[in-house]
Amino acid sequence: MAGRQTTPAWRPDTKSDLWQDEDCLRLNIQTPMDPAPHRLPVLVMIHGGGYLAGSTQFTTGDSLVHQSNGSVIYVSIQYRLGALGFLGGDELRGDGTQGTWNAGLLDQRVALDWVRDNIQYFGGDPTRITITGSSAGGGSVALQMVMYGGRPTNPPFQAAIPEFPWWTPMYGNEWVQDQYKRFLEAADCDSIGCLRKLPIETIQAATRTASESAYLDKKYAFGTFYWGPTIDGRIIEANLHEEFRQGHFTKVPILVDRNFDEGFIFSNTSIATEAEAMSDLAALWHDDNGYYADTVWKLYPESIYNTCHLSKLPVYDLLKKAGATSKNLTNNFIRRSALFGDALVGCPTTYMAQAVAKAGVPAYKLIFNSGYQFHSATDKFVYSNYTNADGSRVAQGAQIPGNATVANLLRQYILSFTMFHEPNGLVPENHLVPEWPRYTAQKSKALYLANTGVEVVDDFEVSSQCHFFRMGRGNNAGLWPQW
Repeated sequence: MAGRQTTPAWRPDTKSDLWQDEDCLRLNIQTPMDPAPHRLPVLVMIHGGGYLAGSTQFTTGDSLVHQSNGSVIYVSIQYRLGALGFLGGDELRGDGTQGTWNAGLLDQRVALDWVRDNIQYFGGDPTRITITGSSAGGGSVALQMVMYGGRPTNPPFQAAIPEFPWWTPMYGNEWVQDQYKRFLEAADCDSIGCLRKLPIETIQAATRTASESAYLDKKYAFGTFYWGPTIDGRIIEANLHEEFRQGHFTKVPILVDRNFDEGFIFSNTSIATEAEAMSDLAALWHDDNGYYADTVWKLYPESIYNTCHLSKLPVYDLLKKAGATSKNLTNNFIRRSALFGDALVGCPTTYMAQAVAKAGVPAYKLIFNSGYQFHSATDKFVYSNYTNADGSRVAQGAQIPGNATVANLLRQYILSFTMFHEPNGLVPENHLVPEWPRYTAQKSKALYLANTGVEVVDDFEVSSQCHFFRMGRGNNAGLWPQW
């Protein structure tokens, strides 16, 4: 272990026993007990949590290092969260002396640079670094790829595993300036200089107050997070859709995945009517005239997206018995859940795979439909230190079934990609699973991993919905959302 890990402090009302500290810019290094005779590949984890919460303590590398038989080094990093890491505004743009936007992303990059420059002293190979992360961590991986337009000639990583990458909405400068002013008001300050003099408790309270007032004013939608990366024109030059579409990213092999139902936990179970859903979507896309939201809504017809779809998920019955779904969910909730999951997670996995494949670099995509099945399902199998080794977990009193075969296979794919930049190298030839094919411009193939088996399928996100989400961005005379 290198350094004592802390949890970034931001929540004034946390009920967790985790040790919180504003001094959170630390990293953990987990190495095999017996030194290897050669330098080992390195897997670096960027934790998720919506850029507001999270800690490396939830995704330690115990199971991965153990299963690698001493063949991989695991590093987990932290970064500033909430307003501490993602405060923007004109006062911070200036000449750079007052501060910077996207400080949390710069924290990540400094940590990655440190790993590249120093991992050799821990037995690691600085030329074989793979970065990974899930949810906002997966989004961070994508943002590290597009940082500075993907132009750096010596990036601190050679491969990437963005797991269910959360492509957080990034609104324009006017929105960022409003956020900055709300935060100043909540903190009873008039400048960045004043903010720097405040105790952390006041910063925490202002973070929460600004978030709550903005939500009430429909500045952001249910299921999204108020604080996060923004387009500053320097560190992040444009939104992720445009950067990947135009090839403005670091060209490294990727393994990208998504879970079967990505939108459920980010949708408001109180949504009953279509009007309520449309109001929510208007806040999500800042669609004052309702045209964009109305067009998207029609892409998810009730005849296909309804409660019958959800009732087919084995995990749903277990959660229902546990009291986790006490309300009667409506078809409008299911429609909103489906489009939200596609727009912010599902479709981005295809955008990334397509862009990397187009650049002539190896890309692999996984669709995961096992265990928890919702957002973060793969984490429960990969990082088993807080669950059973087979990936099972307890959800509000109900035991979610695990699957030791799935857990071991998923970790084997990740380890293989970390070591060889392709997922098949460690899977025995006599293993009863198909070879995981590369995702190419000609063949959009994904691996479908479920409790019932493993198969190669056509990427179902090559769809009219994902095509629309991508085309509905960029310079369109102000008619479309820009994130």
